[in-house]
Amino acid sequence: MKKIALLLSVVTLLFTSSCNRGPKMEIELEVSTDEMVLALANYTQDSLFNQAIDEAKKLKMEKPQSDFLSLFEESIYKLDPDVQLAPYFGTQLRDRIRLTYDNNTVMSVLRSEATDAYDRTCQILLMRLDKFGSYRPQLEKIGTDRIKLNLSGAKEPDRIRYILQQRGELQFWLGAKNKDAFNYLDDVNKFIAAHPQFMPVDTSLTNNVTTDELNEQNASAENNPLFAKLYPNINPETGELIEGCVVGFASTKDRAAIDEMLAKARQKNILPPTIKFLWGAKPSRTNDRYELYAIQVTTRDGSPLLDGGVISDARQYFNNTTGNEITITMNSEGAREWKRITGANVGEFIAIVLDDVVFSAPRICGEIEGGRSSITGDFTEEEAKDIANLFKSGKLPLPVKIVKETIFEQ
Repeated sequence: MKKIALLLSVVTLLFTSSCNRGPKMEIELEVSTDEMVLALANYTQDSLFNQAIDEAKKLKMEKPQSDFLSLFEESIYKLDPDVQLAPYFGTQLRDRIRLTYDNNTVMSVLRSEATDAYDRTCQILLMRLDKFGSYRPQLEKIGTDRIKLNLSGAKEPDRIRYILQQRGELQFWLGAKNKDAFNYLDDVNKFIAAHPQFMPVDTSLTNNVTTDELNEQNASAENNPLFAKLYPNINPETGELIEGCVVGFASTKDRAAIDEMLAKARQKNILPPTIKFLWGAKPSRTNDRYELYAIQVTTRDGSPLLDGGVISDARQYFNNTTGNEITITMNSEGAREWKRITGANVGEFIAIVLDDVVFSAPRICGEIEGGRSSITGDFTEEEAKDIANLFKSGKLPLPVKIVKETIFEQ
């Protein structure tokens, strides 16, 4: 018995030593309670409410240890001492808030919601780390919106940062046709050209170019501000738009300017609510530029056709033809809805989106039964495993961001 006990001690020691190899990470995360408040208010466009949110966020930056909900309450009362909060939350929280409830009761419900979301966020983060590797994470709750993690043997800090900060929100959208989307992009291009005050400031034009080249670039940007940065997805030989929901390509440095132009056009109602544009996850292999996808918004409330809540399992799988894939299995409800969606849209493209980034947009070749599908996207084995684990652990109730990080070599 003594020999067995000694052997177990040695094994335990070896296992512990193995787990502790590599650097130790201390990470402090902040959860975005402001995003929860906006969601519970159904993303209201009310100027008073949104001004209060903005003021509370500014105060939060000055007082990082303060409770966001208290700062929000302080800000909205300062703007309107007689404000009634119940109408803002009576839709999303109809089971808990009635329109006749006083503000103290409403704030009490919001604090309860925030506490539940905070606790669930902590649980999901631990689940993700547990699936990712044996780091023996130690989690400490700090106040109402901070989380401190200590990880031993953190050999791949970039992957750890990725799995901690991803919301894990999987969505399925119907892709819009390139030819239809191009007309909207052309409208945006003409609108920005006619309103130069909305044109993004571009300092990159002055880098390493001659005066003639600079004048030519400026002229192109003035006449075709959007298409000077976004290259339409056309056949170079025929000049015709290529079939699918990829509408264009852009370099990394131009994406922010394109997003700014699209956002301004949407504010001015140049883009309808039935279409939106999302970037691909990685640069294209053919031209090293990011693909811009056109997405149809077909539901009345702007929600996707299907979301990750129906996923019951997800795994990394290697396919000899397509490489690393993520195979997903849906629950019975998801399988029924997936069968309906794919059956009703044969020949169309379905965009598979994670945290507002498109990973793939395959054509629907036929009705899919059984709720089993594969997601391809030029993944490495590690990327496919990490994304599959995000699906299995579920979406974070609250977005998080790293606000402090220290790495110690052991």
